[in-house]
Amino acid sequence: RVRERFGFLFQNSALFDSMTVFENVAFPLQEKTRLSKDEIRDRVRRALEDVGLRDVDDKYPDQLSGGMKKRVGLARALLLKPDIILFDEPTTGLDPIICNAMHRLIKETHQRYGFTAVIVTHEVPSIFDICGYVAMLYRGRIQMRGTPDEIRASEDPVVRQFINGELEGPLKFV
Repeated sequence: RVRERFGFLFQNSALFDSMTVFENVAFPLQEKTRLSKDEIRDRVRRALEDVGLRDVDDKYPDQLSGGMKKRVGLARALLLKPDIILFDEPTTGLDPIICNAMHRLIKETHQRYGFTAVIVTHEVPSIFDICGYVAMLYRGRIQMRGTPDEIRASEDPVVRQFINGELEGPLKFV
């Protein structure tokens, strides 16, 4: 039951290559609900529209761009209306423009659906624009946590080095 409260957007989108976009997005509804085919179709189309995708139902993952794959994965994650969505490197491999568009989409769907988003990313400081709270990990421990403004204002040398992307400083590459 606890797992049913979670949705996932995997780094590589985790789409089934042998399934169409429609089938990929519909999969959780077919596996976890008893909705009719018409209800599933309507919910899948709505979810795809919510992430800015139309007329891609019959395409296969290898026919999609990286950004489109991420949006299909997000549509699938939203379908069961989870309380929490875990985002694993949601913008890896995307160009800066699409990366910003994905950040905006995460923020918009968060506001529309009301889920808690947990985002794992190395994209500091750009992630500060969409997060209300940040925890920075270093060597397996939380180095600092707080609002984006608190993190930006930190005097901690490890935090400063990571935010500024500096090579010199306390961070050691092992």
